[in-house]
Amino acid sequence: MILRNPVIRALIFLFLGTCVFAQQSAQPITIPSTGFAGLDKYRASRIAVYTDDYGQLARYRDANAALKSPVASENRVVFFGDSITDIWHLDESFPGKPYVNRGIGGQTTSQMLVRFRQDVINLQPKAVVILAGTNDIAGNSGPISNEDIEANLTSLAELARANKVAVIFSSILPVHNYTPQSQDFYAQHSGVEPLAEGLLLCKQSGLSRLLQRGG
Repeated sequence: MILRNPVIRALIFLFLGTCVFAQQSAQPITIPSTGFAGLDKYRASRIAVYTDDYGQLARYRDANAALKSPVASENRVVFFGDSITDIWHLDESFPGKPYVNRGIGGQTTSQMLVRFRQDVINLQPKAVVILAGTNDIAGNSGPISNEDIEANLTSLAELARANKVAVIFSSILPVHNYTPQSQDFYAQHSGVEPLAEGLLLCKQSGLSRLLQRGG
């Protein structure tokens, strides 16, 4: 019989396996629900980021390549963070200063850690201003504990210090709970104050200094 031919059998199995894979690939990719429709929709819109370029290294790759090395007298500072940094027009706030914006909206500390070498260390700044953690609390890239957020921030500081870059941590900005939606969200994402305390511990350890305290 034709099925006794090993070559034919192999081709049949390969064809069937390809069909099964194609059916599985056609199924939509979903992520676990957070319990908040708005956050679920946002996370779903970023599936390509999470799977293809988690740290979003492509965002500043060309700009970094075009940026010249600092001259000896240049006090270059990199502002590193999420959307609050991303939308900041540094040239308007600090005209004539060699300040470089490397903020990316929506990012968490886990994502920032991935791109810290490319977007900060390799630019050879004298200092880096870091504002991060609000999107971790929101759960943008998944659940994360305060301890893990603090560990990510500590890793950023240690990497900077190892490369002779001074670190300035901005505190986590205040959050409100005066609307029904925010009250529900805040109840399930408490921990802003303990996280701010973690930033103070970084200061005490000599890893960084605090730019401001959120109230």
